[in-house]
Amino acid sequence: MLDAKGERTSWLSFCLQGDCSQRALAVTYDGGSTWKSLPSTCPSPEAQDGLSQYFTAYFLSESDWWIFCRVGPGGADKEGTALYRISDGGGQWKLLARATGTAGLPALPLLLSPSVAGRSIIGFVNVNDGWITIGGSSGGPFVTHDGGISWSDPRPLDTAANTASFLGDSMHGWALTGVSLLKTDDGGATWRQIYPPERK
Repeated sequence: MLDAKGERTSWLSFCLQGDCSQRALAVTYDGGSTWKSLPSTCPSPEAQDGLSQYFTAYFLSESDWWIFCRVGPGGADKEGTALYRISDGGGQWKLLARATGTAGLPALPLLLSPSVAGRSIIGFVNVNDGWITIGGSSGGPFVTHDGGISWSDPRPLDTAANTASFLGDSMHGWALTGVSLLKTDDGGATWRQIYPPERK
């Protein structure tokens, strides 16, 4: 199970092959009595007919969904990443941004393991304001205020965040690194370390 909204709407991801090199998505709107297959996106070169195993999704509502995933070579030692969105509850995915472009989307290491991918987190508080954290050396939290079209990573620190969370006002948020807790009061434009206290 990926997520659920209320008692009737849920999303499911499952393996298409024994080694889980391909995955599929499905949604139910009647509490699981029936399921609808979702169109595939984010294929890796070795899984053209289904989702790569390296993806993370966020479902804001029954109609607004995002998928962030690995989509193939993004450089000499990087895998490209892409962010897709559905805004009509199950129609076609729309490509919003790719790491190989100028949108500021983070790139993923070439040898990304499923356990690392599982720590990647994407979240939105509304259709415009969201974040991605992927840990590792690539950075984050990456913040968007246009629904995922462009992203920025304004952290003043070198340590990447492993997780982040924002309040519903989209301005106040926290990010957890391996050694510290960061806070923002301006929607992710600037961050400050609140724990451990910085030495004066």
